[in-house]
Amino acid sequence: MLRQRLLFLAGLIAIVPTPRVHAEDWGLCHAPSYYFSINEEIAANEAVVEAHSVLRSGEYRLDLTDQVRLRQRTANIYADEATLFRDTGQIHARGQVRFETPDYRLTADSAKLDNQNKTGVFGPSEYQLSLGHAHGQASRIELIEPGQTVLVDMDYTACDPGDADWKLSAQKLELDQHSGRGTATNATLYFKRIPLLYTPWFQFPIDDRRLSGVLTPNIGYSDDGGGSLILPVYWNIAPQYDMTITPAVYGKRGLQLNTENRYLFQQNRGQIDLSYIDDEVFDHTRWFQRWQHQSTIGEVQSNLLLVDVSDQDFFDDFKQVAPRYNETNHLERHLRF
Repeated sequence: MLRQRLLFLAGLIAIVPTPRVHAEDWGLCHAPSYYFSINEEIAANEAVVEAHSVLRSGEYRLDLTDQVRLRQRTANIYADEATLFRDTGQIHARGQVRFETPDYRLTADSAKLDNQNKTGVFGPSEYQLSLGHAHGQASRIELIEPGQTVLVDMDYTACDPGDADWKLSAQKLELDQHSGRGTATNATLYFKRIPLLYTPWFQFPIDDRRLSGVLTPNIGYSDDGGGSLILPVYWNIAPQYDMTITPAVYGKRGLQLNTENRYLFQQNRGQIDLSYIDDEVFDHTRWFQRWQHQSTIGEVQSNLLLVDVSDQDFFDDFKQVAPRYNETNHLERHLRF
């Protein structure tokens, strides 16, 4: 794959994000999705304030109590109490605060929002995203500026509420929409409340932009090869080409180097796969190579496939290198126009 993506919590990026179309299918999940209806009757730079009790203090301050509701075109705020400062655009909400946008819903005991600068701070919060069935909680959520969000002491899961078989916990999670990256600090993955994996720091993409980094490792054992550790590393070289470098260490056989090299241009595209090992069990070099290329020149389309391997047992001993050939007795080569 050209992209290795981990898309979660992207909805918490901006205080008033751009509306988008929402998926109605939650797959096998049981909980209903969260939907937001755009307030079409409200202009983009306007807000409608409602409450059972409104007290004006001075020229710019409004104290609202009992079923407070503040609506904008793409955001709603509900609270038991709220204070509005019309000169600075600040909103201080307290008691059962609910903040909604087309992308997410936050519930908290308190919140301080700066509507002019599009920033805000929420106390202990629960969040739910409109897409992806994602939800969780955090001791603090900070909307630093449009495009940047920080979650402190947070949990994340895509399981149904009340049935979280797995969750990700982190001391701090920073989301940056400008760079398209999320950065987690002191993160732990839990399954059935059992910690499975801890990392002090890791970074992941939060949109479609590719990001270089280490992918999921694979640990195994076989009688012929002994213990094994396979660690793929993705390298986003340029928009037109990238590479996945996968060193594999086998206790009995030695070090194997595997690469997947992809390129994509206007008239040409293809992939070159290479594998090489000085096998200590066989006591000779073993390898695999594959080149697939497609080209379009005018109305002529061509397709090239070259595959070769050092010996007939290669795919039996290294099943992860090219799984498509594990059950194949013959390797195809062709050039078609």
